[in-house]
Amino acid sequence: MFAWFAELVRMTAETPIPIYLYNFPQLTGIEFSPALSARLSQAFPKRILGAKDSSGNLAYARELTKIAGFGVFPSSEAVLADADRDGYAGCISATVNIDPRSSQRLWRDQDNAELLEQVRGLRQAIAAHPLIPTVKHLVGKRTGNAVWNRVLPPQLPITDKKRLEGLDATRVGPLVDA
Repeated sequence: MFAWFAELVRMTAETPIPIYLYNFPQLTGIEFSPALSARLSQAFPKRILGAKDSSGNLAYARELTKIAGFGVFPSSEAVLADADRDGYAGCISATVNIDPRSSQRLWRDQDNAELLEQVRGLRQAIAAHPLIPTVKHLVGKRTGNAVWNRVLPPQLPITDKKRLEGLDATRVGPLVDA
């Protein structure tokens, strides 16, 4: 893995964009170990800048935050309440698209227990359904643009809209926080 990333850094040297590791073991079957992540960060400090962690393993994510100069972005906005304490750089989460204002407020007011429960509740309600098609359906519903309902394999479109009736899409904020 180290050799592969070293080659990626070398091959993209003319356009030295930042590289973030995407830890998604449920999909890839591998995990970027903290040791590999640290080694890559140390070898390429201007290129390997952090990780988006979709494992759901917060102990693992906290371990990654110990790497100097390495930004860690867990995949749930609920972690924003612990971002300062745990050293997260933020979060990267599909469900933030549904209520970006609450996530932004939680980032700024990490001690707000009521807001944390609201964010967790919405995340759990969405996650009770196929995540990506549900997020896309809700964004499409809010924007009035049916193109959002298109998904690519292995995702499947939601054909039974009644499955989503329990989601209260009216309590969510706009796509862009004004």
